[in-house]
Amino acid sequence: MKSKRRSYDIKSIREYLFPKGTYFDFPTLFIVLALCLFGLIMVYSASSFVAKRDTGSSNYYLMKQLRNIGVGLFALIVASKLNYKLWKILAPYLYVFIGFIVLFTVFMGIASHGSARWLGVGSATFQPSEFAKVIVAMLVAQMCCNWYQNLYTVKGTIKVLAFPLVLAGLIAKENLSTGIVCAVIAIVIWFIATPHPWWLIPIMLMGLLAAIALTAMEDYRKARITAWRNPMSEEGYQVRQSLYAVGSGGFFGRGLGQSLQKNGFIPEAQNDMIFSIICEELGIVGAVGLLIVIAMLIMRLLFIANGAPDRFGALLVSGIMGHIAVQTLINIGVNVNLIPNTGVPLPFISYGGSSMIALLFEIGICLSVSRQIVPEGTLRMMKRKQELEARQ
Repeated sequence: MKSKRRSYDIKSIREYLFPKGTYFDFPTLFIVLALCLFGLIMVYSASSFVAKRDTGSSNYYLMKQLRNIGVGLFALIVASKLNYKLWKILAPYLYVFIGFIVLFTVFMGIASHGSARWLGVGSATFQPSEFAKVIVAMLVAQMCCNWYQNLYTVKGTIKVLAFPLVLAGLIAKENLSTGIVCAVIAIVIWFIATPHPWWLIPIMLMGLLAAIALTAMEDYRKARITAWRNPMSEEGYQVRQSLYAVGSGGFFGRGLGQSLQKNGFIPEAQNDMIFSIICEELGIVGAVGLLIVIAMLIMRLLFIANGAPDRFGALLVSGIMGHIAVQTLINIGVNVNLIPNTGVPLPFISYGGSSMIALLFEIGICLSVSRQIVPEGTLRMMKRKQELEARQ
């Protein structure tokens, strides 16, 4: 009897952790794989000159990005198999864990470009704030489900947003753009769940004031404002070169691999400024085509959110959808000088390990939610079966 009870318990745990699904959103997976493949091509094109000059191998960044995608796809597979409801239980613990990691990074992190954003493990480095984005989505989605009645009051709303915004503020001290993205993810989920969307106005005003205050505290952020307002200034070199690349691409571009600005003119061409290289090499047609594919991905995530079997799944996918959308807008805005320069990568395209792994992990969570969607055809069959059983 004991062995049977133990077997039953193990089976129950396995069924909870790895539930069988009736649906899997293959279009989302195919779109993400297509974006990653396109990103690999563009990372190689944008980085080959600098990689050859600095490391002796034009494939240096390509091979590292291929490794990043491999790790990210493994995370995607694991996350897609796991029950997404597990993250509702783990969200508070993950929040505390990432909070300590981010705090440690502020004081002991590896500094670059005027801020400490990275931690090192041996020869590898990673950016904890990239993983904080998905944890913020988990936490806010969980609180909006557990404390739904509290959203009707100002006090309750403050309780729901306080924890994620504290983490966003801590990140913003060293990485303002990522802190803003974390705050936006929290606000997007809250906005979808709240019965009082007009409260968004004072929240946005307070966020704007906080961003202005944080910008005024650091000289390098002030320099970015100067570069944004006057690209011809000394501080505007990167933005100016990016605009040259975007403008010279024309309608159809110079051709894949034919960019001139990537040859040492645009700093970080394979990272935050990769969209300008896409515009130069593939022109407006290539840039618009990329935006259409990203829009298709957002529409698929919207479909998953609408079909999610519970409130937590819908809000979690909505937060991830908001993350991808706002990060895309910020990156493109920087490349065309609509907003001041920030260190936000273009999702699935820019070179970077932490960002790529975190994004693919998020897509795995969305696919996990999609596995528990009941398709309309199956619903009709179930309804028909119930009707037949009722007649009998």
